[in-house]
Amino acid sequence: MDWDRRRASSVLLVATCLALGSVALACAPIVLEPASTMVERKNIVRITVGKVSRDVLEFQIENLSKEPIVVMKGEIVVETYFGTMRHPPGSKAPNVEIAPGAKETIALRFTAKGLERGDEFLVHFDDAIRLKGQPVALDPVIYYVARSRV
Repeated sequence: MDWDRRRASSVLLVATCLALGSVALACAPIVLEPASTMVERKNIVRITVGKVSRDVLEFQIENLSKEPIVVMKGEIVVETYFGTMRHPPGSKAPNVEIAPGAKETIALRFTAKGLERGDEFLVHFDDAIRLKGQPVALDPVIYYVARSRV
């Protein structure tokens, strides 16, 4: 199915869910699974996938370096077949400094509406993790839609 037809069917599904309420089976919340539970840049940072709770993804970020690192939440990018989106601004602590050897848990709100079983989406931290003001290149954290909850 091409992207335009898929986007149109996703909009129709969301409209149907709103019209019918949560009793519609197709409107059941989806289950997201990480493709891997960790990404790491050796001697700099390790990101471990935490729990997924409806539309909130948790990540534990561990500073492996000897310098403080900064997590700029506004620079976290989520990529789906719909396009890319940044973490919404306005959180209490948009930038989090993590001391050497310390860990910090961050939460990312994400809406998975319109995604179907087997779809993937990527969470990019490339521009969000900074060491001495410079972005740290990292592989994205990859999630996929495993199934609908019933």
